[in-house]
Amino acid sequence: MDSVFAGLRIVGSGPAWTLYRDGDAVFVVRYHGDIDDDASQAWRTAAGNNVIAEGWPRHGLVAPTEGAAVNSLASRMRTAAFLRRCCHHLERVVILGDDHNSFVARTIMRAAGMDNAELRPVSEAAAILAELRVARAA
Repeated sequence: MDSVFAGLRIVGSGPAWTLYRDGDAVFVVRYHGDIDDDASQAWRTAAGNNVIAEGWPRHGLVAPTEGAAVNSLASRMRTAAFLRRCCHHLERVVILGDDHNSFVARTIMRAAGMDNAELRPVSEAAAILAELRVARAA
C-alpha cells in the first residue's frame, strides 16, 4: 500500500501506524503492524493534535488491513468513540476492509451512528483516495 499513499504528507507515525494528510482534503490513518493499547493511544493523540493545529479536513480514510488489532476491548472502544467524534467533523469517512472484517465493521459503524462512514474493499484504495483528494475542489 506504500504506493497508494505516495505523495501524501506524513503528519505522524509510529512503528505500527502512519498518519497522512492532503491539506484540507483528506486525512489517512494506516495500520501496518500490531496495534496494541499504547500504539492506539499514540495514533489517536497524534491525529487529535494534527486537527487542532491544522483544522479538520473534509474527508477521512482508515486503512487498517495491513495491521492487526492486538489491543484491549477498552482501547478498541476508545478508538470507536474517537472515530465517531471524527465523523461529526468530516463529510465522508471511508474504512477499507475485506471479507474478514466487513461484517464486524459494518455492525460497529451502524451501532455507533456513523452515518457518513462507509466500508469499501482494499482493492479500491487507490481510486477512493484519488476521489477524496479531488473532492477538495468541489
